[in-house]
Amino acid sequence: MNFSRIARYFQKHYFLLAFSAGLISYTLPYSNQKKGLLCVFISLAVLLAYNAHKLFKWLREEGSYAGLQSKRFLPTRILFFVATLAFLWLGILLDFRWNEYFLLSILLLLSLSYSFLRPQLSIRSIPYLKSFFIALSWTSLCCALPMSYSNKAIYNGSFFFILFYALAVSSDYRDLRIDPIELKTIPQVVPRKALLVLIFSCLLAFVAFNLYFFGTLFFIAAILSSLAFLYYLFQYFVLKKELNTDRTLLVFGLSAFILQVYFR
Repeated sequence: MNFSRIARYFQKHYFLLAFSAGLISYTLPYSNQKKGLLCVFISLAVLLAYNAHKLFKWLREEGSYAGLQSKRFLPTRILFFVATLAFLWLGILLDFRWNEYFLLSILLLLSLSYSFLRPQLSIRSIPYLKSFFIALSWTSLCCALPMSYSNKAIYNGSFFFILFYALAVSSDYRDLRIDPIELKTIPQVVPRKALLVLIFSCLLAFVAFNLYFFGTLFFIAAILSSLAFLYYLFQYFVLKKELNTDRTLLVFGLSAFILQVYFR
């Protein structure tokens, strides 16, 4: 068995990112009998959204659906089909109420607009707001949805928007050379020093809000994930390596989970 190929497949199809989203949702301070199922549902939502974006991108590049019939796209098509069935089955088991369905409908519309519509019609083409919409979608899915499902105020955990926004802005810097100038992403309109100040400020605010709202354990997890974020920025800017700031989510989720298991 070629484990390197398997690892590349999982990395290429966003499994780590999806797992991180579910893990963060699981560690948040709310209780529900179906908490585990909900976190798997959230992971599948991220998996579907990112792979759907890849499929739609390929479809635009190929010019027709016929191009997607080749064996090169078979693993992605199989993954998308299986994940969709599991996603729908979990949606039935979770028995959402109208407010969760409303939130999921908004997220679906945002995802379709971002990935499916032509660039001039997509929400990502709105100047200055690409990172905002990405952070809003992640916050709604990973924080607002589980809080609403557990009858807690959806603004609990909304400060995670700060972390997701910092991640989106750093990803925009990675895409600086390929994003059309019309997008006017934050890295396109501010110098690099100002961008780094913005990211550092977001991380400091994220750490402070975790201490204030969730307590010491989440404060420690926020510090560890912020240090990981800075480490990945250092790798990118100084060592000229690939930008891996998305792994910050995994660092936060794992550290928060381990701390809760060990101290509670």
